[in-house]
Amino acid sequence: MARITAQKAQIDISCITGTGDHGRVTLDDVKDVLYPLLSKPRGGLPFVLAPARTTTVTGRKVSSTPPFATPMARTAARNSNLDLTTIDGTGESGRITLDDVKSALKQRKESYSSSPQ
Repeated sequence: MARITAQKAQIDISCITGTGDHGRVTLDDVKDVLYPLLSKPRGGLPFVLAPARTTTVTGRKVSSTPPFATPMARTAARNSNLDLTTIDGTGESGRITLDDVKSALKQRKESYSSSPQ
């Protein structure tokens, strides 16, 4: 069921960290990845489930598919109005982790406090 759900949503199941027996990907794991993609983040547009396409906007690459991130990282970024496309992932295969989001939030806070007002 997890594989079928991932295929229908055009999610690569090999990119999902499994929490089932022996690291097996469960339906809940797929839902953890899928539901943040379908929800509308605060202050932004909803994510699009589509094949990866990138375009360059003002010198920065923009992708129509969401970045490769853990569910906890997605939630933390969404709650903090942080754009995941601006974060470099340090996890396995470049995946954005919760620590990466915390680091980006710390950098953002430091840049706001050091900027003249």
